[in-house]
Amino acid sequence: MSGQCLEMKVKIQAPSSGYKIKIEKIYQAGQTVIALCRVSQSEGMAAQAITGIEDSFLCPAAVFHGGVSTEVQYYVIGRSWTSPENNEADVTFVESDDAFQAKVKEAGGRMVFNAPKK
Repeated sequence: MSGQCLEMKVKIQAPSSGYKIKIEKIYQAGQTVIALCRVSQSEGMAAQAITGIEDSFLCPAAVFHGGVSTEVQYYVIGRSWTSPENNEADVTFVESDDAFQAKVKEAGGRMVFNAPKK
């Protein structure tokens, strides 16, 4: 943790520059930090080339109860393509909000922070 904040940063590969990723909510399950991220596609033309897309912000450490790991597990909803595969070990793609909520419940997690709107 950097000072009084934990950096949240997710990056994945998308098939075009028309995609964006947004970190929406932060959860805590024991020592584990879990981030819910959502991919969206802008309307209109976009370059059809594999593109890294990312989002980041500093989350106040005060929202976490007890100590937490500096490792963050990122769950991404909204991926509509089958390739390229993601090379980031800390990113898991889930099909829906319900599937994500089931994983959080299984881990005993609870929401601690809504990410800032950009």
